[in-house]
Amino acid sequence: MADQVTSFRQAKANTRTVRAWLVRGVPPLALGAGALLVFAFVGARLDERWVPHDDGSLAHSAERVLSGELPHRDYAELYTGGLTFLNAALFGVLGEDLIWLRVPLFALFVVFIPCVYWIARRYVGAAVAGLAALFAAAWTLPLYPAAMPSWYLLFFAAFGGAAALRYLDTGRQRWLVIAGVFGGLSIAFKIVGVWYVLAVLLFLLFLEQESRPRAAVARRLPGLYATLLGIVLLGSIAIVASVLKHWGGAEIANLLLPAIAVCAVVAWNELHISPAIDPGDRMRAVMRLVVPFLAGVALPVLLIAAPFLVTGSLDDLLRGVLIAPQTRLEHTYISTPDPAYLLFGAPLVLMLLARRTERRFRKALDVGFVIVAAAALVLGSHDDAYALAWKSARALGPLIVFLGAVTLSIAWGDRAAPRDRRPVLLLVGLAAFVGLSQYPFGTPLYYCYAVPLFALCAIAVVRYAGLHRGLFPVALLALYTAFGFVWLDRSPQTLGVGFGDTPQYVTLDPARASIGVYPLEQAEYHHVVSLLRQHSSGQFTYAGPDAPELYYLSGLENPTRALFDFVDESGSARRAPLLNALRDRGVDAIAINHAPGHSPALEPTTVRLLRLRYANELRIGRFEVRWR
Repeated sequence: MADQVTSFRQAKANTRTVRAWLVRGVPPLALGAGALLVFAFVGARLDERWVPHDDGSLAHSAERVLSGELPHRDYAELYTGGLTFLNAALFGVLGEDLIWLRVPLFALFVVFIPCVYWIARRYVGAAVAGLAALFAAAWTLPLYPAAMPSWYLLFFAAFGGAAALRYLDTGRQRWLVIAGVFGGLSIAFKIVGVWYVLAVLLFLLFLEQESRPRAAVARRLPGLYATLLGIVLLGSIAIVASVLKHWGGAEIANLLLPAIAVCAVVAWNELHISPAIDPGDRMRAVMRLVVPFLAGVALPVLLIAAPFLVTGSLDDLLRGVLIAPQTRLEHTYISTPDPAYLLFGAPLVLMLLARRTERRFRKALDVGFVIVAAAALVLGSHDDAYALAWKSARALGPLIVFLGAVTLSIAWGDRAAPRDRRPVLLLVGLAAFVGLSQYPFGTPLYYCYAVPLFALCAIAVVRYAGLHRGLFPVALLALYTAFGFVWLDRSPQTLGVGFGDTPQYVTLDPARASIGVYPLEQAEYHHVVSLLRQHSSGQFTYAGPDAPELYYLSGLENPTRALFDFVDESGSARRAPLLNALRDRGVDAIAINHAPGHSPALEPTTVRLLRLRYANELRIGRFEVRWR
C-alpha cells in the first residue's frame, strides 16, 4: 500500500513537472537543437520544386536588370522591382544560377522562425511557442521554396510586427521606424505590401485611443474624431475597391469581412473616447506615432524610386506599379474558397467557446478531439482526411479574425485573461490585412503566404479571451503542425488538393539552374534549349507566350518587352510588333508555347506567319520549336 501511495505521488510530481515545462520554459539547448533540425529540414529541400514561369520570370528579369535595363521602363515587370534588383545583385556577385535566388529567402526564414517564437512567447509557454514556430516552418518554405515576393512580404510583416510589439515594451520611436522600414520593403518588393502598412496605421490609431479615458458612446463627433474615423473608412473603401471587379461571396467572406471587422473595432473604440480631451493634444499624439512609422516606410520606397528619378522614368514606375495591375486581373484571377468552406472551421471555434462555459465537460471534449486528431493524422494520405484537415485549417483563418474582432469589442469578464488589447489588435490586423494578398490569386499556396500570421492571431485571441485552458488549443496546433510536416510537404500543384507521393527529382541544369525537377521536365527543357542554342546565330530568340524560363535557360535574349504577354500593355509580343522585332533582331529560332499559364495563346494568324518564316519544326511537349 505504501508503495502504491509513493508511486501515485511520484506520478503527480511528474505531471506537475511536465506542466511546468509546457507553461514556463524549455531548456535553451532543446530549443536550439530543435531550430537546427528545422533549418536542416528546410535547407535540404531548398533546391526542390519549381513552377517554370515563376522561377523563369525571376531569373529573366534579374538578367535584364544586370544588362542595364530598368523594370517597367524597358520591360513589363510583374512586381514593384525591389526583388528584381536584389536578384540581379545576387547574379552579379555569385553567378547566374537559380539556386542563388533562394539563398537570401532561406536566410530570412532562419530569422523568421525565432521571430514567430518570440511573438508567440508573449502569450504562451516556451513549449507551445516552439510548437507555433514549428507550425510556421511546416506551412511555409518547405511547400515551395522559390524566391517569390509573397514569402518576403510574410517575413517582413512578422519582423515589422515584432518591431511594433517592441515599441509597446520600450516606448522608443526607433522601433516604429524599423516597423516602417519593413513596410517600405514590402511595397518595394510587391505593391500589396501596402496592406501591411495600413494594418500598422490602424494599430497606431488604436494605440493612441487606448491611452485615453473611456466614456459612453459620443452623440456627436468633433472634427478630429470625424477625421480619424475617416481614415478608417478610407481603409475600408480601399479594401472594397481592390476586389470590386470580382465581387462575390468568396471575396466577402474570406477577405473583405475580416479586414473590415478590424476597421470596425478601431471605429467603435473611437466612439468611446472621452470628448473632453483636447483635439490638438490628440493630433500631436497621433503624429508622434505615425510620422516615425511613415518615415521608415518612405526610406525603401525612395530608394527603389531613385533609379527612375535619375533617369526621368518615374512615370513608368508609377504606371507599372499602380495602373497596369488593374488590367491584369482577368488573366490571373482565381477565387478564394466558397463561403461554405467556413463550415469546416466553425465546429472548432464553437468547441473553443463551449469549453469556456461548459467546464465540466472540458476534459471529455479534449480527449475526444485528441482521438479524432490522431485518426486524421494517421489517415492523412486519404483524400477525405486530407480534405478535412486542409479545409478546416483554411477556414480558421477568417474565423479567428472575426473572433478576435468580437473579443476586442466586448468585455469577457475574465480577470485571469490579459487585458492589454493593443498587441492583440496588432496581430489580428496583420492577419486580416496580409491575408488580403490572396486576391486576386486565391490558390492554396497564397493562403500559406499568410497562415503563420493567422496562427499568431489565434494564439493571441485565445489567450486574451481566456480560452486557452486545457488540452484542446495545444492539440489543435499540434495536429496542424504534424499535418504540415507529414502530409503537406509535397508539390505546390497538389497543395490543398490531396496527398501525393514524394516525387523523384533530377537537376534541371547544373550550370544555370541547380533546381530539382521531374525527369520528364528536365528532358523536355534540355531538348528545347539545345535546339534554340543550336539554331540561333545571334543573341536573340523568342519564347512565348509566358515562357520566360526559356530565355534564362538558353542564355538568349528577349526581343520584346514581355515576360508574360498579359503584363505587357504595349503588345510587343503580339502580331505585327512581334514579327517586326523578330526581323529586326535577326532571330533564327523560336519556341511557341501552346499552353501558356496565364496569357492567351498566340493568334492563329500570327502562328501561321511564324510557321512561314521558320519552316523547320519539332514539337516537344507544349513547345513548338521552329527555326530557319
